[in-house]
Amino acid sequence: MAEANDTDSAPLFGALQFAGTWRSYQQRVLDELDEYLDDRRLHIVAAPGSGKTVLGLEVMRRLAGTTVILSPTLIICQQWPQRLHEMFGYKQAVTKPSISDDLRSPGDITSTTYQALHALWNVTRSSDEGEVRRDFEALVTTLTQKSKLTLIMDEAHHLRREWWRALNDFVSELPNATLVALTATPPYDATFAEWSRYDALCGPVDAEISIPELVRNGDLCPHQDYICFSRPLPNECQLLNERLRNVQGFVDGLLSNDSLLDQLVGHPWLTQTDYHEADILDDPEFLSSMAIILTAAGRSVTEEPLNLLGVSAPDMPALSPLWLEAFLNGYLFNHKNHFSGSDDTPQKAIANDARKFGMIENGRVRIRDSRSVAKLLASSSAKLMSIEQIVDKEWHNLGADLRMAILTDYVRAADLPKKQDDIFQPVKIGVAPIFEMLRRSNKDIRLGVLTGSLVIIPNVARDTFSKAAKAAEVDMAGIRFNALGHCPDYCGVTLTTKDARQMVRIVTRLFEAGSIQLLVGTKALLGEGWDAPTINSLVLASNVGSYMLSNQMRGRAIRRDPAKPQKVANIWHLVTLEPGEMQFSFLKPLSGHGKTSNHHALTALGSDMALMSRRFEMFDGISLDETLHIGNGLDRLALTDGKGDEAHIEALNRTMFRHASDRSATAQKWQDSLGDAHERSHVHQVAEANYAPRAASYNQTLQYLSVTALISAAGSAGFAMRKFQSVQTLGMLIMIFAGLTLIYALPKLFHAGRLFIRNGSLERSLSQVGWTILESFRDCGLLKKPLHDYHVEVTRDLKGNNSIVLHNASRIEERNFFTALAQTLGPTENPRYILRRCSWFRRWGRTDYHAVPEQVAGRKKDAEAYARAWQRNIGPAELIFTRNREGRKLLLRARARSMAAGFQRRVDRRSEWR
Repeated sequence: MAEANDTDSAPLFGALQFAGTWRSYQQRVLDELDEYLDDRRLHIVAAPGSGKTVLGLEVMRRLAGTTVILSPTLIICQQWPQRLHEMFGYKQAVTKPSISDDLRSPGDITSTTYQALHALWNVTRSSDEGEVRRDFEALVTTLTQKSKLTLIMDEAHHLRREWWRALNDFVSELPNATLVALTATPPYDATFAEWSRYDALCGPVDAEISIPELVRNGDLCPHQDYICFSRPLPNECQLLNERLRNVQGFVDGLLSNDSLLDQLVGHPWLTQTDYHEADILDDPEFLSSMAIILTAAGRSVTEEPLNLLGVSAPDMPALSPLWLEAFLNGYLFNHKNHFSGSDDTPQKAIANDARKFGMIENGRVRIRDSRSVAKLLASSSAKLMSIEQIVDKEWHNLGADLRMAILTDYVRAADLPKKQDDIFQPVKIGVAPIFEMLRRSNKDIRLGVLTGSLVIIPNVARDTFSKAAKAAEVDMAGIRFNALGHCPDYCGVTLTTKDARQMVRIVTRLFEAGSIQLLVGTKALLGEGWDAPTINSLVLASNVGSYMLSNQMRGRAIRRDPAKPQKVANIWHLVTLEPGEMQFSFLKPLSGHGKTSNHHALTALGSDMALMSRRFEMFDGISLDETLHIGNGLDRLALTDGKGDEAHIEALNRTMFRHASDRSATAQKWQDSLGDAHERSHVHQVAEANYAPRAASYNQTLQYLSVTALISAAGSAGFAMRKFQSVQTLGMLIMIFAGLTLIYALPKLFHAGRLFIRNGSLERSLSQVGWTILESFRDCGLLKKPLHDYHVEVTRDLKGNNSIVLHNASRIEERNFFTALAQTLGPTENPRYILRRCSWFRRWGRTDYHAVPEQVAGRKKDAEAYARAWQRNIGPAELIFTRNREGRKLLLRARARSMAAGFQRRVDRRSEWR
């Protein structure tokens, strides 16, 4: 791009020049910058530590216009001018007035936070006072007067929040601005509507660089994720067991409560289903849950409600926490008035028992995913012992070279003892309990604490702290070292309010220099944007399962350390397993449904493990077994199945610590797994499905083969009848009829044969479903390239898993494709349109339903295009709109059929390096 100067900013941008060497992906983006900016949008996705900030500064320099940089935190906000000084030769003494951090007084470069913009915008919207209204208007007026304007949105994934509304209004007032969006974690887990808003603001993703690619190029260090498991402490097990007994007794009482069961048998929805159809369609799950409760209790359910649901009694789903919650929420809350007319109703007693046993939280019934249980496991002090184990092992392996960070959710400063001889009995995990536990157990490691409200450093580091503060131009009079009564070797530190934002930089320098070897902090302060490349061991003692925060926290450890190019990072996760014996007995019938994988067996061991499963879906890494595989998910850790008892936990942890001690093997595994991949190899999204709609092709094939057989029989009979002169004319007529019928049937026979060849196996059927989605995406304008540029690959591995990969697609095209695939093949939820498909194979009169994916269901013509693609590739199907009465009735049946097939139809999504 030709470099042009805005006269307002010429003194600043004319003096800037990058002093380093561009990484390969950075150079690629800069070489293709003109093409990316044809829509005045640049959208870059790259992992933490990949150099997005420096790249953004170079783009800003080339655009050479007044620039506003927005970041989610003060730490990130401060990094922009810092990198400008370090990497671009920016001389503060010459151009200090050109940089601002205040939107009320913008400079040539203004680096501030999304919160600051939102505060200005929110006051503007809510206030009638003209004086404050002028602040936002003055900012917009000032910026619109600039001949060139650049708006940089750092960590743009935050824009799904309330900040998005403020920024969207801001951008709409600046139509001539060039927008640069940078993020490590785009909101791929957002809904289609949320992503559409994000995409409309940031523009399509122009370049995406995955972690494996950056490791291959040497821009990120080799690393591995490990889990340290623990079992709840005895007092916690006692609470879990008590709740288990209470809930199990509650369910047993529910299923033997004749008064309740009689109420359900006589409920109008079950006895007069047709009359109450409109009400049922408003909450079909409640009708289903009543039928499931009655079936589990051994009571029979009449045909009328089953016919409406479209299921037979043998297909009724087993009782599960999901259906128990659906029933109780309807019985106690949503439809309570249906049951409260008589004095002998058991409703009040059931509600009292549910509250007594902790099953009602915030006006809703929660059984399996109880927040109280999840909170108990997430904050279990058993994790303190796990942290102690990790620290001891890592200290033994690295010694003085250890640079460990521990990130958690809460400070819990009140848990610090007051005196040296006070008894320390932590109740929950937190920054202060972790610090105190490690201080008492390991006297050799130099510890530090860094949060927004609590900072602790070793006394021996006070001089180093003062020198770092002086280098940062902090007023030395504002530094306070506070003695800690319970630990004479450490002190607390405070700075004046004016210089408090410098605390992170100063403590980070101590950490990098080795004055602090282990730093404990909060994810809120250090989990995003904190730059400390020396970290070689990270413990995520946080109850975070979201895609964005998990990936951001891991990004603190995987940055390359220029001073130690051989760095290998260990990333530790903590899980407190809910022991296998603490399972509800009424869950046991579910074990017979479908294939139970090792992954699903492990995630059944409590909410903590389920959260970890979600976390591991968010990022890619190497496997722990002998396979050379790079992908996501818990499966790559090769965890062994078990009951969550002491022996199981010890075996899992021994495996983890053994692998973690051999960092050289981790580096070699990365090298072997990356192999000789092409320069532009990247992480692909992959779907694994165990179901595809093959019945339509068999249906047609069998029907038309039957027609052919009848024709042949008719022809043979006519030929045989020719020897009987008396019926010669009749035989001739039969032969003529048969011949005409054959000619008529030939086109349909050809179509049936083509479908049979295409869909004769599950792999072929999946391929055709994929092409159906792609063709409809093309018709709806969701593909950026011609249809023939894409390739759907379906393979079957030795374990019988069918994997679907979409080649030559962008990440968002992959995301849309696999979301559509999961909605098409998975259980039906609440789609706007469905396809009804009738089959006469295996079971007479079978009807299947498939959701029309949300990407093509917004408009009728798009849904019709999807239906036509289905009919071309798979077979006949009827498109049904579900937002009218008849459509809602069929949707109810579709959802009921999905309930019965929910454990058989599965579409798992993962990613892998190819």
